[in-house]
Amino acid sequence: MTGRTKRQDNGALALLAFAQLVIGLDFGIVFTALPSIGAALSFSPENLQWVVSAYTLTIGGFILLGSRASDLLGRRRMFILGLILYAVASLIGGLAPTGGVLVAARAIQGLGGALLFPATLSLVNTTFAEGAARNRAIGVWSSAGAAGGAVGVVAGGLVTSLLGWEWVFFINVPLAAGAAVLAPVLLNRDAPVVSTAADLWKRFDVGGALAATVTALLLVFGLIRALDGDWGSLANVVTFAGSALAALIFIAVEKRVANPMLPFALFRQRGLITGVVVAFAFMAMFGAQFYLLNIWMQQVRHFDPAQAGLGTLPLSLCIVVGAQVGGRLVTRVGARTTLLIGIATGLVGLVYLSLSLSTGGNYFAELLPGVIVTGIGQGMTFTGLWITASTGASKENAGIVSGIASTAQQIGAPVGLAALVGIAHLGQPANASEVIVGRLNEGVSHGLMFSAVLSLLIGIVVLLVAPRRSRPAVGTTPVAMAVAHDGDGPVPV
Repeated sequence: MTGRTKRQDNGALALLAFAQLVIGLDFGIVFTALPSIGAALSFSPENLQWVVSAYTLTIGGFILLGSRASDLLGRRRMFILGLILYAVASLIGGLAPTGGVLVAARAIQGLGGALLFPATLSLVNTTFAEGAARNRAIGVWSSAGAAGGAVGVVAGGLVTSLLGWEWVFFINVPLAAGAAVLAPVLLNRDAPVVSTAADLWKRFDVGGALAATVTALLLVFGLIRALDGDWGSLANVVTFAGSALAALIFIAVEKRVANPMLPFALFRQRGLITGVVVAFAFMAMFGAQFYLLNIWMQQVRHFDPAQAGLGTLPLSLCIVVGAQVGGRLVTRVGARTTLLIGIATGLVGLVYLSLSLSTGGNYFAELLPGVIVTGIGQGMTFTGLWITASTGASKENAGIVSGIASTAQQIGAPVGLAALVGIAHLGQPANASEVIVGRLNEGVSHGLMFSAVLSLLIGIVVLLVAPRRSRPAVGTTPVAMAVAHDGDGPVPV
């Protein structure tokens, strides 16, 4: 960004990466503490999932709204507000006397995440010029999220054992609050597009925001219920039908209003379309991989939870490495080629894992090589998809572009988890008290191979749809870059 020194840019990037690390840390650390939380607060097995699902529901339901709020009310302002919500919700979660209070706190955390995640990514996109500087920044940002997940997986067991489950929430309070305090110092103030209530009412698409939020909330809620095998119940059919109806209302509203929440012209950008497809598939494939590998280690190979956490640590660390490689690779060969390399690398790792897993083999021979290769591929893919999605977007739409891809990611996670969990447990008796180890090993292998096939299909989509030239020429404007990259004529972005 003009007018800023390299030191200022590095300070801003460090803060934005730290915020992403906090999000990743929270994801990993809570999963590890779930058994202790369930025992302490007397959760039933079927209700314990809501400690995770409440967060998923609100971040998935409100992320588009949070994205547009960043564009209209100011990215730095929403960044700070998201961190404050995170800190307050974490404090409430740690102090929660009942399961209901904890679930409510997790829902508030998800709302904070719906503001924080798109604000963080759009601040990266608007602070760093499109090209090498932004590619490097997104690589660092992506790595921070993966590093947070890795730290969370390991720290969760230690914190829970030494201090109690409450501290997996308390640990977020100083981290989020400290980042909020540093934001006015390290981040430039971006003037909000709207400054008065009347202007906000005029510019903010209230009807579209409500319809989009209801659409996403009902869709994510239905997918969460589907994870419990509730796909075809009347309640879930009504939930999905309500989501579809709200989506139709949203489309009708957006076509009529002067300042739509989601300008449909954005979808003429092939980069954004590619980013959305890859974001959805990425989480559908790789979001469930931690689950599949964990149940294989614990139920097939009988690792204890701490050993399983350490067993998946190389995956997170390799994602960090892959994200850094991806950021550099985009600058050299372009985002499209980087995506193809990342997807192909991940595919090779998934095939290796699928073919090598057995009930009595060696972790270092069966699991580790595939985990390393898959992790590096995931990291490259993750970096490439965000760069591809944001290519050519103007500052005015940086938030909503981030939100569109983020929403696809949030929806992809439960879809993939539902599908892959179903595949992994095929052949298991419905009411058996113990799993049939051989069938579970076979099911996990089939789930990983299914992910590999999906990777191949997504690679074909990238090959056909992704813009071939994703590196801007010097001096091009955002709109000019959209024309140059897409080849579909001018796109008002």
